[in-house]
Amino acid sequence: MIKYSKVMGIDRHPSGKGFSAAVLQGGEIVLRRELLSADEVAKAALDFDVGAVAVDNIYELGSESEIRRFAGRLLRAELIQVTGSPKDGFLPLSAVGKRIGFSDGEKLNPLRTAEVCARAAASGIGYAVRVYGPETRITISRKRRYGPGGMSSERYRRSVEGAVQSLVEGVKSALESKGLEFDLVIKKAAHGVVGASFTVYSPRNQLFGIVRQIRTSSVNVKITPLYTKSFEYIPLIQETKKEPVKRYLIVGVDPGMVTGVAVMDLNGRVLRLISGRGMTRGQIARSLALLGRALLFASDVSPPPDMVTKLAAMHNALVFSPERPMRTYEKSEIAGMISEEQGVVVEDAHQRDSLAAAFKAYSSLRNKLEQCASHVRLSSDQVDLEEVKALVVRGLSISDAISRSRSPVPVQPAAKKARASGERERIRVLESKFEDLRAERDMLIEKIKKLSSRIEDLEEEARLSRLAYRQPRTLEIYEFERRMRSLLDETTRLRAEVDSLKSERQRLSSAISMVAEGRSIPIRREKKVPGKAPPLGRLGERALVYLESISAVDRETEAALMALGKIVLILDEPPHPEVQSRLWEIGVPFVVKGKEDGFIVGDTVLMERESLEKMIRDACSAMEDGMGARPDRIRALFEEYKKERMKETLRRGSLSSQELPL
Repeated sequence: MIKYSKVMGIDRHPSGKGFSAAVLQGGEIVLRRELLSADEVAKAALDFDVGAVAVDNIYELGSESEIRRFAGRLLRAELIQVTGSPKDGFLPLSAVGKRIGFSDGEKLNPLRTAEVCARAAASGIGYAVRVYGPETRITISRKRRYGPGGMSSERYRRSVEGAVQSLVEGVKSALESKGLEFDLVIKKAAHGVVGASFTVYSPRNQLFGIVRQIRTSSVNVKITPLYTKSFEYIPLIQETKKEPVKRYLIVGVDPGMVTGVAVMDLNGRVLRLISGRGMTRGQIARSLALLGRALLFASDVSPPPDMVTKLAAMHNALVFSPERPMRTYEKSEIAGMISEEQGVVVEDAHQRDSLAAAFKAYSSLRNKLEQCASHVRLSSDQVDLEEVKALVVRGLSISDAISRSRSPVPVQPAAKKARASGERERIRVLESKFEDLRAERDMLIEKIKKLSSRIEDLEEEARLSRLAYRQPRTLEIYEFERRMRSLLDETTRLRAEVDSLKSERQRLSSAISMVAEGRSIPIRREKKVPGKAPPLGRLGERALVYLESISAVDRETEAALMALGKIVLILDEPPHPEVQSRLWEIGVPFVVKGKEDGFIVGDTVLMERESLEKMIRDACSAMEDGMGARPDRIRALFEEYKKERMKETLRRGSLSSQELPL
């Protein structure tokens, strides 16, 4: 009988807006709540550390997926259905309440229903619903795929594969230290391990504090509880039932990242041939339970893998492995022969290897099995041929196997059997209670030790805190804080410099690309007119000269400009009109560079070719227009001067006539 010290009973409220809940501890109800959501029920179960959550019908929780999610949130608590199971039938909740003496069979309100569920589960009435199978998968893999790389690609590959291998060894050591049973499949590589898969035969909650999910730059660790295909209902009070003898099986197994399983009977007939990624021992065992009883597990290599030996130990079966590993052509021949004879379709290499292993084991036993059939046919007694074959495979002689299979089973007197059964049941119940009490005592003692240790730690922390509070700040502390602030300021300054250098590097890289592609022209900046044409900056026949400024054009400057030949001046600001006129007279066009035209790198300015060509064309046109309009301007000035002189003369003549005497 499974017993729980704390049980929570729940029932969906008739309004459908939530659940009514009651927590039972030591025979007393310590909590009654109504209209709790599923999340609040799960949180209350964790807060009260209950061992089970009981309900009259698990489908009150919702669909199958919602039931699975709810059970997953319970973590350490089991989900109990108190009214029965699909296999054994159901009882009304009123009958369950009457059975435990809590009601007279009347209709119960939601809170009373929740209390009945809790008390029934505490009394051992109901079925534990297994939603998550007792298996958990731990997958370790690299985070990134290797792509084309440079000189460091192999070093990075070695680093990642070494990290995966180290993590696999750490997880394996942690699981072994806790005594947890597991299967390990490793995918090896040239420098270490690429990936691994642990199948741990324990619930997810037992791995808390042992292994945790991580995600780094190179390695991923994922923990996944494995679901059963359907809900399993396990009675809280187990009853021993004798199972009928089934046919015996020879099972070939090829473990790996993808596992192949071949099942044959003792006549050499293939019953099942499957393969699947990440197949566990539990899944293989559940598959075999539907076909018969495993007698022999076979492998195609020697020594056999751990999974094969562990499967054999689980089923109390024998292990077969060839003297030397089977070769590929040999396994292909066996698979082809069986496919022709029995019409079996072999879909992949894993199925082929498992089928070859099973057939190799059957071939080694074929003569003995045929002799068993002959002896049973000649025997006058009614014996089970399958049982005789199984006993012979286990090592008995044929005559001893036939004799044992026909020996009668002694029958005890009914009264004595019942009495012995009752005594054994009482002893078992008392032993169970004793073990529960002793476990509870050990748990409480351990809890007291932890609390005492925690109290001591807190007292020590409080004492140190008081000392630190009372201790005055010394000069060393002030000096340390000053240095820390200085280092922080220096770090901030260096980060700003690094960002600036990165930006400058990007600008230079872009500039080099534009110059290399011919989209930009580099021009050196000069403080005065150079004596010869600069090596950088030419556009067609004209040399490009970039001056910071030109305030006047004297004879020396004019001679220097004339010596450079055909040039174009690039200036930051427009020149004075007199300077502009003089430059045009000597045939030197100029371009005024705006702030957004190009960018400066040291003593060199980079200007876009197309934009510069347009600016130069405009400058040459402006120079030609200005020089062409010069005679007209001189003539207009002369005419304006004549008019002014005429006005002045007339004004003076008018004044002179006014001064004459009458």
